[in-house]
Amino acid sequence: MVPFRKYTSLLLGPAQGILSVLVLIALLATSQLNFRADMLALLPDPPSALQTQFEQGFYRQYKDNVIVAISGEHAEQAHASLRTQYAQQGWLNEPGAATGPSELATFFTRYRGALLSAEDRAQLRDGQSLGDLVMAKLSLSFSPLVQDFFSLDPTLTTAEFVTRALEPQFSMLSRDGEKIWVNDEQQHVLLFLTLPTQIGDDIALTIEAIKQLKSSMAQLQSEYPDVQFSYSGIPFHSAENALLASQELSVFSALSLVFVCLLVWWFFKTYRALVGIVATQVNAICVGLIALAICFHEVHILALVFSITLIGIAIDYSFHVMLVRHQQRKEQNAIKAAIKLGFISTACGYSAFVFLPLNVLAQVGVFVIFGLAGALCCALYSLPYLTKWSWDDSRQVRCSQHLAQFFKLNQNRIKLAGYVVGALATGVIMISYDDMRDDISLLNASSDQLKSFEAQHQTWLGSHQEQRLMIYASTLELLLQKEELVKAEIAKEAPDAKVIAISNWLPSQKRQTENFALLSKAIEAEQLAPLVEMGAVLPDYSNYHALSLSTLLNSPFAELITKQYLQQGQYHVSLVRVKDFGKGSVMSVLDEIDQIILFDKAAQYSALLQKMRESLQLWFVIAVFVFGCILTVCFGLSKAVLCSVYLVLVSQFALAVSLLFQGSLNLFNYLALVLLSALAIDYFIVYLQCGRNRHTLMAVTLSALSSIFVFGMLALSQTPAVYSFGYTTVLGIFGIYLLTPLVVRENHEV
Repeated sequence: MVPFRKYTSLLLGPAQGILSVLVLIALLATSQLNFRADMLALLPDPPSALQTQFEQGFYRQYKDNVIVAISGEHAEQAHASLRTQYAQQGWLNEPGAATGPSELATFFTRYRGALLSAEDRAQLRDGQSLGDLVMAKLSLSFSPLVQDFFSLDPTLTTAEFVTRALEPQFSMLSRDGEKIWVNDEQQHVLLFLTLPTQIGDDIALTIEAIKQLKSSMAQLQSEYPDVQFSYSGIPFHSAENALLASQELSVFSALSLVFVCLLVWWFFKTYRALVGIVATQVNAICVGLIALAICFHEVHILALVFSITLIGIAIDYSFHVMLVRHQQRKEQNAIKAAIKLGFISTACGYSAFVFLPLNVLAQVGVFVIFGLAGALCCALYSLPYLTKWSWDDSRQVRCSQHLAQFFKLNQNRIKLAGYVVGALATGVIMISYDDMRDDISLLNASSDQLKSFEAQHQTWLGSHQEQRLMIYASTLELLLQKEELVKAEIAKEAPDAKVIAISNWLPSQKRQTENFALLSKAIEAEQLAPLVEMGAVLPDYSNYHALSLSTLLNSPFAELITKQYLQQGQYHVSLVRVKDFGKGSVMSVLDEIDQIILFDKAAQYSALLQKMRESLQLWFVIAVFVFGCILTVCFGLSKAVLCSVYLVLVSQFALAVSLLFQGSLNLFNYLALVLLSALAIDYFIVYLQCGRNRHTLMAVTLSALSSIFVFGMLALSQTPAVYSFGYTTVLGIFGIYLLTPLVVRENHEV
């Protein structure tokens, strides 16, 4: 009779696998597993909850915006066609749609006297004659606003106010009817679009919308071959990254599985081995995805690209179980103990990912840890009864004999080469320690063309190389006063600096009252007498009308401030953009005034990546020490020291060669050391537990081949973070494979 315990073991593997598949299908059917592809979803939250709230608020205002630029002889025809098409879809959102001189004059001169530029304020305060100021402005015949404003406000103070507000915001743009032109040699004409909100939140809808945009541009380009298009916006980056990630995920996964299946078929020559390998991989992927659905509300698609490394690791358990002699109980127990200990070591290695603040890496850690648990369950409880082999296959015997002979004859050479190469690599790393690239753009796989378009458009809009500040206060009035204080402080240090703020268009009520008092005093002193003598008709300046936020937001000019202002809970928040002002000078302003946050995500997250890299370097040192302590307890001090030395030498070799390939090292090269350590510990434990026999050599060789191929796929990725991870891992696995057999003597009892 078969013992009840054996029946339980036999049923546990298939039951767990079937349950995992059913649970995953249910999660997908109920949309519990959601995917994202936008770059900002990769980034960790800022240290301040308030800052997080503000940044998310401004991100929502910009995330659906798209710019299309058209140039060429037939640019106007192409612009008209696209404009009509996008207007019908409700995508058209052109800034400055009603910013013609006459419209500006009609609206803003209602508040004449309350609106003064900083220059007019200073000159009136210094006692200069208002009449002289007006005559000076009239002499500037090139000013486009003088003619429209003069009849409504002969002081031209409102015209000066609007001119100064427009200058930094639209310095390279001009409007001609329905067309917004870039003042450059190519005479680009722009289209500003806002895609529906749900598109930015859904990968499939985003990709579909961007395909539609590109298709319409391609159609027009076939009609007008001379027309050139450029485009920018977060939806384009999201679509490109999503398409590339899904493409790489499918291609890399398919090629990896095909290679593994060919490898298995070549060595085992039976369909049962293929079934066992596929079952292990499917179970691992299902369990990993279930864990992601439970632990995370949204999963970034880049995490899945990293996570195909699971294929290369999970296969190890299958090879060890399939190659062990089924009749040898002692050999079975030894290999089971080895792969269990190996799973614990690998899970501990990937747990470092879970505690990193970069969300995508936490997702990779969870997926791989739980996926390996699924692979281990299948290997222990399904494969032993599905695959029963003995060592009578001639191909397996020949290969294992050749491997044993190779390591026996070249043991000393490999050892010497390992020490020499490791020492040289350590020297290279020490000399080039400063060649580190801690840049958040490592996670961006957008095309060079899109990045070029983005940089060009930012230059046109004046947002290239600018400093951005988030200012917040409990009331709108306090916020505006704080903006005015910041502008004054910046003007003291850099008079030529340009500041884009909502107070450019909406001065504080306190400032408007002061403005009216200054202008009224000048008029009462009859400083406008020269204008009256010239025949100018002065309007009634005695009535004071202050411009309010609600009035501006309900006007055709609301878009001048809506993208720079939001109300979050109890706070009013503005996004202030500063040009021609160094970052060091901005920091000094931050020190002087409270409730201001420097909005520089690239710098913030690059600094964070640097801290993470330094933490991983420390983690690696601690991991090697802990690893050595465990091996000391299990296998003795000499073995522990030897294994630790080999691991350090191989790690230095992998980093040094990666440095030569890439020109610099980054966080993801050091993340590869986490995986490398986990795999190395697996190999060391198997050799120390089972000896250097033919079974161990074959199992480790097959594991190394599958891992090298899988991680070699990652090295072909277009995402810098992914290929950095792949480079270092492949190099490390190659080195570890050569050195791990040297920790034990050859065992002929096979």
